[in-house]
Amino acid sequence: MVYDVIIIGAGPSGLYSGLIIQTATPVQSIPEDFSVKIIEAANCPGGLTKYGFIQISKKWAFHGKNLVGALYQECLDAGVSFNFNEKVLSIEENDIFTVKTNKAIYYAKYVIVATGIMTYPDVMLNPGKTNIGLHTPNEMAREFVENYGWKTILVVGNHTKSINSLRSQLAQYFDKADAFTISNKDYSHDSDYINGVPSKLYGEYDGIVYDYNSYKLKNGTTDFLKTLPLNFINGYISSDEFGETSIANLFVVGTVTTPTSGVMAAIYSAQIAAFAIGRRLCKTTKSDASGRFPFFPREKFWADSYQNQITL
Repeated sequence: MVYDVIIIGAGPSGLYSGLIIQTATPVQSIPEDFSVKIIEAANCPGGLTKYGFIQISKKWAFHGKNLVGALYQECLDAGVSFNFNEKVLSIEENDIFTVKTNKAIYYAKYVIVATGIMTYPDVMLNPGKTNIGLHTPNEMAREFVENYGWKTILVVGNHTKSINSLRSQLAQYFDKADAFTISNKDYSHDSDYINGVPSKLYGEYDGIVYDYNSYKLKNGTTDFLKTLPLNFINGYISSDEFGETSIANLFVVGTVTTPTSGVMAAIYSAQIAAFAIGRRLCKTTKSDASGRFPFFPREKFWADSYQNQITL
């Protein structure tokens, strides 16, 4: 089977991409007839977002799991299919894309990469042992000491300078604070490693802190794309205004293409890419013959946008 679209990653941007492609607009209730599959390495959707709050303003925030749950259910209702506990190993480009995973081989007309930035976002499943350094060092230290009683910590991440900096700032609060640089190699099926950390080392400390800033400096999720002629900047993938890469029909959305996006910007980038792909698959929709307007966002310059090409 050749899928119309395969999406890699079931975080907010991956989910929203699938929803928009299959429903043509965010509010259409009649699904299109596209075949869309989302492949996720974890056992459930959401990525890092499902553990945190989405802050719109100082007084307006909501839990990420609510957003993830709603988008996931809408995707299911629209006919998007999901594969969990499946890791993409490589993508090959020809007339169509060949997506190889640890379980199967798939084929697709379009591919969207929505893998985020953190190689191991599910470390928050056991916050008493592994946690993510998202705050200032003194706030992190207070949380780890007061909530979990940590006295020794290991700071880990994929950017050596960043994790050493965080380790030095946290050292004053703990009896022992060390650093370990995680390799980009996939250790998910190696029993000698736990979330990228050697098992023996993992057990020597009260807590393991994953340095979020490390991944903002160097993306940890794009190694499976290294065989493709893409434009990488510290592991982040360059794209045009629609999220399309230097390879036609291969798109990137969310934090895989920019480290500063956040959830709201990630969803917006997903909407842009999904509308672009959807319009190529079929310019009209079941519910509105005018197609994917007026929701389709304009490009960087009005003269280059689809809106500029509309004739009345």
